[in-house]
Amino acid sequence: MVLAFWRDRDSSAGLAEGGRFAEHVRRLDVALAEYRVAPKNGRPPIIRASATMSADLYDRNAGVGSPIRDYIPTQGELDDRGVIFVRHGEPDARRFGAGTSIESWIYLRDSGALVVYFTEALFDGSSGNTVLVAAPPVSAYASVCDFDRAACTMASRLTQAPVEQRERLRQRTLAAIRELTTTDGVRTP
Repeated sequence: MVLAFWRDRDSSAGLAEGGRFAEHVRRLDVALAEYRVAPKNGRPPIIRASATMSADLYDRNAGVGSPIRDYIPTQGELDDRGVIFVRHGEPDARRFGAGTSIESWIYLRDSGALVVYFTEALFDGSSGNTVLVAAPPVSAYASVCDFDRAACTMASRLTQAPVEQRERLRQRTLAAIRELTTTDGVRTP
C-alpha cells in the first residue's frame, strides 16, 4: 500500500521509481534542520502573537495583529514554513518586507503566483519560528510586487488601501495557504 502510494507520486511527477520518496525525505531533513519548533506541551498554538503589532484596525482584526491563526497545523514539530517546505520544496522566490517582520514565499504556477506570508511567532519563547498570515501590512506587498500585480496595486498607494481591496487580497492569500498546506508537488526535470 505504501509502495503504491509513492509509485503513484513518481508516475504523476514523471520521476523514476523512488524519486518522489527520495525528494520527500530530503525536504523533511531540511525542514527538521531549519524549521523545527518546540511548542509548549508539544501542541501547536491556535492563537498567535506577533512581533509586529499594527495600530491599524484591519491589521488588528484580520492581519498580523490579530490573535487568530490563519492556518492551524495538525502537528507541532515544524513551523508553518516547514509544513509548506515539506509539501512543495524551495519557493521560487523569497522576499522580506522592508521594515516589517514579514517573510514572503512565492511559488510560480501555470495559473499564476501563489504567495504566502509568514510573521514571527512568539508562542513558545523561541526565536525564528514563524506562522502564516493572510493579511500582512500593506508595506510588505512591495516585496512581492514583481510576482503579484494585485500586491503592486496595493503597494503603490501612499495611504492605506481600502478595506475591500485588502480583504480581496487576504482571500487570495487564504486560498494560497489552503493549496500549499493541503497539496504536494515536485518539479519535474
